[in-house]
Amino acid sequence: MKFCQNCGAELVKGQRFCTNCGAEVTQQQTVPTETAHRKKKKFLIPIIIVAALLLLAFFLFTQIDTSSKTADAIGTAIKNKDSAALSKLLSSDGESLTADQSEAFMKLLDDKGATDSFVAQLKNQAKSVPSTIKLADRPLLEIANNGKKYGILNDYQFNVASQKVQLEAQDDSTLTYSSNGKEKEVDLMKGQTVDLGTMPAGLYTIPATKSLDGTSYKGELVVDTTQSPEVKENFQVGYIKVTLNGDDSLDNGETIIKVNDQQIEFDENKEQYGPFSLENELNVSAEGEVNGENFKTTSKLLTKDDFKNSMAEVHLQFNEDEISNYIAEENSTAEPKVVVIKEKETVEVDRDDDEIFISTPEEARAAALRFSGGSFNTGSNEVRTPVANATGWGFGIFDANGNPIKSFDIHHDGYVIEYDEDGSEVASGYAY
Repeated sequence: MKFCQNCGAELVKGQRFCTNCGAEVTQQQTVPTETAHRKKKKFLIPIIIVAALLLLAFFLFTQIDTSSKTADAIGTAIKNKDSAALSKLLSSDGESLTADQSEAFMKLLDDKGATDSFVAQLKNQAKSVPSTIKLADRPLLEIANNGKKYGILNDYQFNVASQKVQLEAQDDSTLTYSSNGKEKEVDLMKGQTVDLGTMPAGLYTIPATKSLDGTSYKGELVVDTTQSPEVKENFQVGYIKVTLNGDDSLDNGETIIKVNDQQIEFDENKEQYGPFSLENELNVSAEGEVNGENFKTTSKLLTKDDFKNSMAEVHLQFNEDEISNYIAEENSTAEPKVVVIKEKETVEVDRDDDEIFISTPEEARAAALRFSGGSFNTGSNEVRTPVANATGWGFGIFDANGNPIKSFDIHHDGYVIEYDEDGSEVASGYAY
């Protein structure tokens, strides 16, 4: 079969001109033979093979992952604060980091002022695999060869160290927070150390809620994997430690602490008062009584900035001069009385100012006891029997070894002088 060399149209045998384009037909215009087709195929096969090999070589070249190449990419992502890019380059416990974990990793470096030094160290240590980079004496990043990729290429891994995180509870409460997309609830006991799982190295801020004495407080958990314990509580709740000054002359059991509108009985053995919400300022003061007369301290205004680790310490001062003047005035106007001991029964009897009325050892001891506020605080010590002297009576209190602790002189008119263990006067005044 023949074909036109000009347009390729099929020709009829004996045709001299192409009916399609009008070109003259020559005798050489015949269909290529089967042999010609075979020769053409043999020519194309090597070309196809070479092209495929070139494509494969190009692909493998683009996939070559040297440790230095990855280290450079990590350094660039950190400097650009690109958590999305960083998450594709770093892993932890066999899993790629999330964007949040990458963000926490970069925050940790910034917080410790270690960003530049880490990037420089990373590029240097990537040249000698395996190697480990530390921060605050704790593993931070491990560089390792994880075998072969595609059977011929090294597969380098940059693994962020996984750290167990612990919390030391500040109080008895219930803590609710989210971890890896799951809500968790933990019951805490004050002083107890609780494991909260493991996390890739980083500085995390995790929203949380604390339930305390039936009240919920919003806040956060701050996780720093270079610290111990790693987790700190940061809630809008705090406690107050109160120290009172100038309250020695107040009636026992009559002193209260006021925090805003809340009144709390003062206990000098109590370490702290609370909890209190820190969403608003706290106005702290104290009040006490002497024979029904009320005395107040100055107040202290606290804000959340005054609380360190949920604790604030407050010192409150009573006006000692005001209290002393009141007591002196009360004593000067009080009607003189005498205590008479009769068959272990104590009675009070009115007497004139100029009449001597302390006339027995029992009356002398009762006067000293009243002057001391109702107690000698003797414990296992010995209180000796009063003996007569030039002005009235005198006696001492001694320890188990016979050493003096304190002593008293009691005048006939009820005037009492107290001395310390060295015989120095420490207090004086009328008992009645």
